[in-house]
Amino acid sequence: MTIADRLALFNTKVDKLSGLTFFERVTTKKTTTKLHWDRDKGWESAFDGPGDESIDAAVLTLRQFMQDNDPVSVRNVSDAYLRSSLSTALRGEFQLLRSHLNQFLDSPTNVAIEEGRLLTFRRVLDLFVYGGLAHSSPRHRATYEGLKTSPFYHVIQADFVQAVGIFIIALRHMAAVNTRAIAALQMSGRQHG
Repeated sequence: MTIADRLALFNTKVDKLSGLTFFERVTTKKTTTKLHWDRDKGWESAFDGPGDESIDAAVLTLRQFMQDNDPVSVRNVSDAYLRSSLSTALRGEFQLLRSHLNQFLDSPTNVAIEEGRLLTFRRVLDLFVYGGLAHSSPRHRATYEGLKTSPFYHVIQADFVQAVGIFIIALRHMAAVNTRAIAALQMSGRQHG
C-alpha cells in the first residue's frame, strides 16, 4: 500500500466517523451524568448521551485507528509519514497532532477504580473498547463488567464518550494534514513523471 493510498483510506474512515450520529450528538449536545444518593437505595446514576447503537457504530470504526494491526492506525500512519519523502513541515504537523492526542489520552479523568489512582482517558477507552464493546479481552473484560454493575458506571461512560469525541476531532485534524500530503505527493509524482 502506497502512502497516498494509506492516507486516503485513513481519510475515508475519518469521514465515516464524522458522518455518524454519534459525532453529531457529541458535537451538538452536552453529554451529562446525574448522580443521586437515596438513603434507602444508595447511589443511582443516569446518563444522557449517545445511545448504545450510536456508540457501537463509532467504536467499530474507531478501533481501526487504535489497533496497530490495521494500516490506518494512528501509529502506522505516523510511521508512514516518518518513512516518507514528504516535507518536514507535513511530517511534523502529523506528529504534533498525534502527540496532542496522546497527551489527552494519558491525562487523568476524575474517576478512580483503584485507591489513589485516577483512570486516564486511554484506560477508559481501552476498558470500553477491549472489555466489551469491540473485543472481550480477559485483561479488560472483568473490570468492564464490574463497572457496568456500579452506580458510577455512567460517570465513566461519560468520560468514554468524551474520549471518543476528542479522538474523532483529532482524527479530523490529521485527515486535513493527510489531504495536503496527498496533494503534495500527487504534485511530486507529476513533476517526476
